Amino acid sequence: MKTQLQKEADSWRKLSARFSLALAGLSLLALMVNGYSGAQSSLKIETDVTSLAAGEKACFAALIEAARNFPRRGEVWSEEKAAAATQAIKRGAEAAEKMGHRGLADYLSLVGTSLTSAPIGKLDRAWMGSGSAKLVIVAGPASDVSGTSAPLTQLHIGLKNETEQRWFDYYLSRRTEFERWLPMPRGYMRRDATFKGSYAIADLMMRGGTAAESTSNLTRPPFDQTLRPELGRGNVFWKNMIHHFWYEPEVKLAAARVLVAEQQSMATSHALLNFYSTRFTTYDLGPQLAATEGGAVPLEERFGELHNPLVIAKADILGTLAHEWLIANGRERRQNSQENLAMLVTMSFVALKDALKGAAPPPHKPASTLILNYCCERKGISFDKRQVKWRIDYAQLRSALRQLIAEVLEIHATGDLARARALLDTHTKIGPELQHTLDQVAALSVVKPVPVYSVRGL
Repeated sequence: MKTQLQKEADSWRKLSARFSLALAGLSLLALMVNGYSGAQSSLKIETDVTSLAAGEKACFAALIEAARNFPRRGEVWSEEKAAAATQAIKRGAEAAEKMGHRGLADYLSLVGTSLTSAPIGKLDRAWMGSGSAKLVIVAGPASDVSGTSAPLTQLHIGLKNETEQRWFDYYLSRRTEFERWLPMPRGYMRRDATFKGSYAIADLMMRGGTAAESTSNLTRPPFDQTLRPELGRGNVFWKNMIHHFWYEPEVKLAAARVLVAEQQSMATSHALLNFYSTRFTTYDLGPQLAATEGGAVPLEERFGELHNPLVIAKADILGTLAHEWLIANGRERRQNSQENLAMLVTMSFVALKDALKGAAPPPHKPASTLILNYCCERKGISFDKRQVKWRIDYAQLRSALRQLIAEVLEIHATGDLARARALLDTHTKIGPELQHTLDQVAALSVVKPVPVYSVRGL
C-alpha cells in the first residue's frame, strides 16, 4: 500500500507532465540570454506539452517567443527585437485574460510596457499568482546588455504545485511565529519596505517543477543579470537545476573536501534546496531600523560597508534555523536537521571560495568567515587533524548559530556600530585550517553539462 507521501509524489508527477511548458520557456530564455561557456558535456532536455489546454499553450508559447527575442549576453538589443518581445508578451497577456487570469494579464501588460519604457516600480519585478493561477514570474534587468536603456530585459516563469512542499506554505503563512521563536531583541523597529521578489524566487524554487532526481526539465537562470545585487549570484537556484547543475558537479564534491567521511552524506541535494528557498525570505525578518542618537535610521545607512556582510550572514543563519523551527513544529523530519546544518557548513566554504575568486559578491567573504570562525570558536565545528577535514557537533552548532543570530539581531536593533565592527574584525580572518580547506575546494574541477532543448506539442 502506498504511503500518503508516495501518493502525493505520484499526483505531482502527473501534474508536472501537464504543466511543464513554463519551465521549458525559462530554459530557452536561460540558454539564449546567459549561454554556457566552458562546459564539455551535453544533456538532452525534451518537454512534452501536448496535454496543456489551448489557452495555457497560447500564453506560454507567447512567452517563449518573447524569450527568443531577448538579447544574448553582451549583445546590443535591437529595436526590432525589443518590439517583437514586447508584442509577444502582450499576446501572452491577452491569452491570460481569455483564461480568466486577470491579475496575470495585467502584470504581463505592465512587463511588456516596461521593456522599453518605465520600470515596474511598486510591482517590484515579481508576481505570484493566487487562487487558481499557477504561474510565478520574476522580471528584471540585465546589467551587461548594451545598446539599450530598457529597465527590464529578462523574464523567468515557474509553476506552483499545491500538493508538494506543504511545509513551505506552512512556513510562509506563519513567519511571524518563526520570528517570535528567534532570540529577538526587545523593542526592535521595523519598516514597511519588503522585497516581494524574494518570495517569488523562493516560490519558484519550491514549486517550479518536479523533484530534480526524477525529471529532465532543467533551467539555468542568469541571476547576476536578473535580480537586484543583494540577491545576485552566478550559481543555479531553480529547483530542477539544484541537483543536476549545481549539487552533483560542484556542491557534492565540495562536501567531500570539507566534511569528515562519516558526515559527507549529510550534505544532500534536498538540503541545498531547503537552504536557499528559506534564506530568500529572511531579509526582512527582525530589526529593519537601527536606533541612533539622531533617531531611527535604515540599517544600510547606519552600518555602511558592514551592512551587507551582516545581512548575508543573517540570511544564511535564518535560512537554516527556519528548518529547525519547522522540525520543532512537526513539519519536517528530524533527519533534515543534520542535513541542513551540514549544508550550511559546506556552502559557507563554497561561498567563501567563490567570493575570493570573484565569482560571488565580495561581502560573502566576511559573511562566510564570520559564520565559520564563530561556530568553530564555540565548538560547533572542529578541524579533524587525522582526516584533515571538518567535523560537526550538531548540538553545539545549533547553539552557536542561535548565539550568533542573537548577536547580529541585537547589533541591528541597537545600531551598535562599534560592536558590529568588533564582531567582524575578530571573526573574519582566514586561518591555516580554513585556508587548507579552501585550497581543496578551489582545486575542484567543475564541469557542468550543456542543455539541448526541444519542446513537443506547440
